[in-house]
Amino acid sequence: MRIAEAHDAVDARRQALNYAFAIKAGLGVEMSVGRRMLQMFERRPGMFHAAITGFRPAWNAFAKITRGSTTLGELVRTHPLAGRALSAMDR
Repeated sequence: MRIAEAHDAVDARRQALNYAFAIKAGLGVEMSVGRRMLQMFERRPGMFHAAITGFRPAWNAFAKITRGSTTLGELVRTHPLAGRALSAMDR
């Protein structure tokens, strides 16, 4: 963030908008996916438990998330099947 280094008000506003966009693009995606996952878990906790304990890729994804080596948003972006499953369960 370079707002403090801005030379004038126009530059400060541009830097602030860039910062807001970066936050929305990164953290906003993570929060959106997390909110969707929580809503699905609240509707069908048994299904989530069955998926995590009975489907090895789901367990591996869960383990990576809890270890901090990946995030929900990253999984959805890099694994098309995860994104499709999330969308299907959203319906």
